[in-house]
Amino acid sequence: MKYLVTTFPYQPVEIEGLTVLGISDTQLYWQILNGLLDPESEKVIVSINDKVVKKEYRVLGDIAGISEVSSLFKKQAMSKLTAYLDEHIQQRMFEIDCEIKTMLWQVISESDLPLEITDGWDVGNVLKAQNINVSSLETGSGYDKMDSIINIASELSDTSLLIFSNVHLYLSLEQIDYLFEDIKQKELSVLFLEKTTSKLRLAPEFADNNHFIDDDFVQL
Repeated sequence: MKYLVTTFPYQPVEIEGLTVLGISDTQLYWQILNGLLDPESEKVIVSINDKVVKKEYRVLGDIAGISEVSSLFKKQAMSKLTAYLDEHIQQRMFEIDCEIKTMLWQVISESDLPLEITDGWDVGNVLKAQNINVSSLETGSGYDKMDSIINIASELSDTSLLIFSNVHLYLSLEQIDYLFEDIKQKELSVLFLEKTTSKLRLAPEFADNNHFIDDDFVQL
């Protein structure tokens, strides 16, 4: 599955593994970033197989502003955990849920409270009630934080497009080069949107994934 990020009138940028899009003009940079933040924007379009998508990508932004990941990966975490719950485990969870409802109903009846318990059982609601959180984020260097996020996304089999901004302010070019290989092996889709005056000097083998729009609005 390959994402395309299209900013009119420029050529679409294909996201394969890690892709870098550097932008020299400040106004254009914010236009693209704000367009990605607004799912209803018609100036920036994210698509898969010619189909526009709005919920399949997430703008995580500046890594300095990311202090926790539970809210970022809650949906993926619940989906991954549910996939590991076999029939026996789900049956036992159902039985325990019934026991809890029986106890609560007894208290309601004995106390003559104007309350009722809704019928039905859903494994997702049971998991939500457990207040399950994603493991803590590594917060050492900028690279440690980025590496932690990438590992969590991989472990949770996240297929969404993850978009970060100005990563080059926190990571060296060598560290970004390493992430190209790491993200490719983990089969993730990641976009680094960079406000920079020149194209990042990354390793030649990543040239096809290293894009730049200069001051003359020429896409390189």
